[in-house]
Amino acid sequence: MPMPPSGSLKIWLIKVAEPTPLDGQDVRLFRYGMLANHLVQAGHEVTWWHSTVHHQKKIQRYETTTTVAVSQRYTIIFLHAPRYTRSVSFRRVLNQALTAREFRLKATKIDPPDIIVCCLPPLELCREAIRYGMHKNIPVILDVQDLWPDAFLAFAPSFLRSVWKLFLTPWFRIVTYACRNATAITGTTDAFVSWARSYGRRSENPFDKSFPLAYQSKTPDRTSCEAAEKRWAECGLALHRDEFLACFFGLFGRHYEIELVIDAARRIRQSGRHCRFVLCGTGEKLEHYKKLAAGCDAILFPGWVGEADIWTLLQKSSVGLCPYRTSATLSKNIPNKPIEYFSAGLPVVSSLEGELKQLLTHYRCGLTYPPGDGEQLIKHLVALYDNPMLRKTLSHNAAELFRTRFAAETVYADMARHIETIALQ
Repeated sequence: MPMPPSGSLKIWLIKVAEPTPLDGQDVRLFRYGMLANHLVQAGHEVTWWHSTVHHQKKIQRYETTTTVAVSQRYTIIFLHAPRYTRSVSFRRVLNQALTAREFRLKATKIDPPDIIVCCLPPLELCREAIRYGMHKNIPVILDVQDLWPDAFLAFAPSFLRSVWKLFLTPWFRIVTYACRNATAITGTTDAFVSWARSYGRRSENPFDKSFPLAYQSKTPDRTSCEAAEKRWAECGLALHRDEFLACFFGLFGRHYEIELVIDAARRIRQSGRHCRFVLCGTGEKLEHYKKLAAGCDAILFPGWVGEADIWTLLQKSSVGLCPYRTSATLSKNIPNKPIEYFSAGLPVVSSLEGELKQLLTHYRCGLTYPPGDGEQLIKHLVALYDNPMLRKTLSHNAAELFRTRFAAETVYADMARHIETIALQ
């Protein structure tokens, strides 16, 4: 495909369940939000296909499909579908099917792009993107961020897994179709790219490449920082104090063992060590965890926090928590959470086996405990509390690892160039 005369490309990004720059002034952008910015800065025209449902807050942004111009060369199309209140639910399955149908209807009514980058999942949107690309002879990059539908097999008891897999047959067919017919496969790790190649029965392709999740570590302006410190003070957290802070950011759902963190906070406080556990976010299990932590002043649930709030807390924290439940799919990935902690030079205490454990061990930037092992979690946290030199060493290594491997400015600039290269073939 020749480069357009202007030197710019029309690029479609297809990704739901991420914050957008239109979600507020203090919003923290993820992979596609940062990638879109890099592509626009490179002179390209970007259309981001998104959803009207705000995945983190579980609210509707708009009541109909709505197109909003972020800038002259950057547009977001919010595809309307029913709202869901739980991440794993029939309503979400319905939402994804109807979002894909809405994309199919709307995509034919606007000018086609030069290339499409589509996130997997959701599966139905991937299928529609591949179909559209094949019909229009447009390259489609499939960007793997989670191993659907394999991830859902973990929700079934072992004795029902074969039945559950049979029930998920339509999704397995979709992922096979999408992986087989994509022009190129990208993913957050080499293991994710290999997984997609296996499903698509693909031979080696020089365009199949991994780009890790990355984080943009930018210092908010002074006014925003002062406002954030005031909000933390109103929550009962004085950031000017020199105390041991353990932080967590995420959705309170079934993926995390927050119960272990709450128990660890109680027992470490009872041992006479003055520490605070700041657990940020919302989710279906938030109220449950609040009740579980009742009466323990070492634990703070501030709710959903903005970019400046996150930055100020990270600067004062001593350790970042990654208390995941056992997951065969997550073990092949390096999630957003530890990368966010690395950006502030925080040691990571994680329960994930696989890719993340290897990273923490090799670069000496964190500690791993077996999933479900509350005693080992406590031992790691006490070791970091009692040994400032250990904390300092792990912190230095974490900051250096972030600088060399996970800085958004480098990762997404490389990914943008990769997209340009494929579009020109």
